[in-house]
Amino acid sequence: MAEVVLEVAKLQWLDVPLQESDLCAHGAVKVSIADEVLCDGKESDWCVSASALHLHRTLKADHVPSPNHINHLIEHCGHGMFASPDGGDVIINGCNLGIDFNVLHAGTDVILQTSKGTKVTVPLREWASLVAGFSDAMQSFYDRSPRRKPEDSTEAAGYSAFVTEWHRSVKRLNFSSSVSHCARHAANNEKRDARLLYIMVLASRRTHYGLQGARRERDCRGRYASLWCGYDCPHDRLSHEYLSKVVQMTERTFTPYSPGRMDYPPLPARLKIQFDAIAPCDHVAKGARPCMVTLEDGTVLETVYVAPAQGYIDIWGVWPKDDRGKKEIDISKVAKIAESPRCLPKRFTDKLYEAGEDGMGYCLFTAVFKDGSAQAYLAGGALDFIPLPVGMSVADIVDVIPYEGRHGPNRLESLDFHWCLFGVGESHIGSFKVEPPF
Repeated sequence: MAEVVLEVAKLQWLDVPLQESDLCAHGAVKVSIADEVLCDGKESDWCVSASALHLHRTLKADHVPSPNHINHLIEHCGHGMFASPDGGDVIINGCNLGIDFNVLHAGTDVILQTSKGTKVTVPLREWASLVAGFSDAMQSFYDRSPRRKPEDSTEAAGYSAFVTEWHRSVKRLNFSSSVSHCARHAANNEKRDARLLYIMVLASRRTHYGLQGARRERDCRGRYASLWCGYDCPHDRLSHEYLSKVVQMTERTFTPYSPGRMDYPPLPARLKIQFDAIAPCDHVAKGARPCMVTLEDGTVLETVYVAPAQGYIDIWGVWPKDDRGKKEIDISKVAKIAESPRCLPKRFTDKLYEAGEDGMGYCLFTAVFKDGSAQAYLAGGALDFIPLPVGMSVADIVDVIPYEGRHGPNRLESLDFHWCLFGVGESHIGSFKVEPPF
C-alpha cells in the first residue's frame, strides 16, 4: 500500500534511575498519506505504546482529531495512564504535541484524511495490516525487555488498565467495521474526553490551577487555557455544559479561576539602572531578568527572575500567590539587583530555549567547560539557573548541547528560584481549580 506509510523503529526506554519504571515505549515514527509526510522518522521520542493502542482503536471505530488537542493517533507523550472509573478504556494523558488525522470507516474501506485535506481510501484489511505491523514491533520490544515496574499504586492501576485493553483488543480484532460498534464507540468519545480532562487536571496538581504554569511551548498557553475552560479562550472553547459533565462524572468541584488584575509596586528608580544592565530572558517572561538580589535585611538570593507583571502573566497565566508551586518576593524589599553567578550566559540559554523541550515538561542538556569536562543537567520550563561543579563558574562554560545528558553520569537539576514582579499586570484567560485542594 504505497499510498500510506506507517512505520516504527529505534524503540527505546527512557534513561531514568530505574529503567524498568518507564512504562512507555518510545521510538521513531514515519507516517505519510499520499504525498503528505506527517512525520519523517528522524525524531525518536514518540510514545509508540500509546500510539499503538490509539491505532488499534481505529480498526473498530472512526477516529476524528479532538478540537481540544488530546488523544492524537501518534502521541508525543503518553506516560500518564489512568484506570477509567467505569472500567472502560484506559485514559492516556498526553500533551498538545502529536500527529493526527481522520480515520473514517466506509463499508469495507477506511478513509484517511489529514488536516490539509489530503485524502486516501484504502481497504480496511490493508490499514489493519499496517497497524498490526506497528503494534507487533511495540509488543516485541516489551516482550524482550525486563518486566515493567510501576512506581506507585496509581501507576500500577493505569498500567494494568493499559495492558488489559491491549490484550482485549488483540484478542477481539476481527478487522471488521461494525456499524453498531462504531456508533457505540462514538457515543463514548465525549465521555472519554471528559474523563481525560479531569485526569489531566489531577496530573497538573503541582501548579494547582491547571497547566497554565506548566506550558510546553511559548505559543501553547492559549491551547492549555482552552483545554481547561471556555472563559475568553483564544482557541477552541469548552462550554460550561461540557465542564458540568466533568463535574458530574468525577463528583468534584471545579472553581473557575481567572488571574484578573494585580498591582505590584513599581520598579524603584534606584533599581532600574541595575535591572536594565542585565540581559533579558523573554523566554520565561517578556522583559524578565535572571538576577541575584539583595534584600533590605541583607539576605542574598542568587536565583530570582525580576519581571514586569504583564510580561509574566501573559506567559504563565496564574499569579505566584495563587500557585503553590511558585515562590515570590516583594520588589519593595529589594535593595540591590545584580547579575547572578548561577545564571547561564544569554547566548547559551537562547540556544536551549530555542531547541525546546526534550520531553513533557523537562529539558536535558550538557554544559561543556573550557577544561574539556562536561556536566549533564535536567531542567524544567525555566532553565537559566544551574548548580556548578566544584571549582567551576558560568564563565568557564564554552558550549551547551541540547538534548544531551540522558545517559550522563551524576546529572544535576536546575536550581529553584523566586519570582519578583513589578508594575501592573492583567489577564482574564480562564482556568479552574479542583476542590478540595490537593
